[in-house]
Amino acid sequence: MSALTDNLQRLIKFLETLGQMPPTLEIRVVEIDQGTEVDAQGRLRVGRSAVRAPEAFEGRFDELIRSGRPWINMSSLGVDGGFLIVGIEAARGGEASRTSVNYSGPSASVLQDSWAAQSVLRIE
Repeated sequence: MSALTDNLQRLIKFLETLGQMPPTLEIRVVEIDQGTEVDAQGRLRVGRSAVRAPEAFEGRFDELIRSGRPWINMSSLGVDGGFLIVGIEAARGGEASRTSVNYSGPSASVLQDSWAAQSVLRIE
């Protein structure tokens, strides 16, 4: 099992313990970095091609783990097109002997909108 797959499973277990199971377990991931733009409504703007199947992101996730960054955050951004969109954000710098992977549930606006990602994410 890859590090990404293992951590995605841990994210789902985390959501389950919060009582916030998403309506789908089909997942797509998107990397959120300091260059990710925000629209006038405060939503993250990402290209459709940046939203990838987990298998297509495994190598990049391994690279982030090996980079020595102190943390990586996996955020439940909501559901779009039948997929749970998981944002992957890594610390911008720093040196750590071990990278901590942290998990975040969806925002209140996503939950209020029946898990729709559109309140926090604009996929173009």
